[in-house]
Amino acid sequence: MTRGNSCPACKSRELTAERAVQAVSFKGLDLQVDLHQMRCDTCAYVFETPVQHDENIDLIRSEFKSARAQHKKEQNLLTGQEILQIRKNLDLTQQEASTLFGGGFNAFSKYENEEVVQSTAMDRLLRMTAMLGLAGVQMLKLSSSHAISSESAPLSAAAVPHGYVRKESTESPTNSYVTHAILREQKGSQNEHRKKSGNIFRRDRWSAYRPAKHEAAVHKHQFGRPVH
Repeated sequence: MTRGNSCPACKSRELTAERAVQAVSFKGLDLQVDLHQMRCDTCAYVFETPVQHDENIDLIRSEFKSARAQHKKEQNLLTGQEILQIRKNLDLTQQEASTLFGGGFNAFSKYENEEVVQSTAMDRLLRMTAMLGLAGVQMLKLSSSHAISSESAPLSAAAVPHGYVRKESTESPTNSYVTHAILREQKGSQNEHRKKSGNIFRRDRWSAYRPAKHEAAVHKHQFGRPVH
């Protein structure tokens, strides 16, 4: 029994503080929260004091964050606490992180407080940057300030993986030159590999590489004599 407050219904001061689980809808989620309340011993009227109201708001927010975090885990997304830890590890404020990763000025405040569920793309970007550390932050800063022109720079031969050739729908003279240079480099490396493995090829000026025996057979068929 507590004194100091009075029942709004009968004005009695004979009150008992208790807790009861109540169904609460908060920001689109239906929650079951154990809330504080007062019960009048005289008329059984139930109410909450201003202090209990503030405590109940904190309990509802806490339950909401727990439910939203559980939802994120089920969707294989970072929780607000994990996003907070990543931001601190990268030594970024909420405003700096919002500017760097995008999503709006208060995006990270909402992510960390479980008010908003981040997109899958944002979640993957956060995970990748967390793996790279400060190097990932520098990459994001450079990418945000780098202007993408309509004409991309031609690739060098070293930038193209072995066995692949860059194809251009409308090649400029420079791109065409680079493409042929890549082709020559790849053919040269293939020929060196064949020489080392003992499979020696001879080159026909007007055709692709063919084995020496096959080329001799074709020459004999066409001209009636073997090639020397």
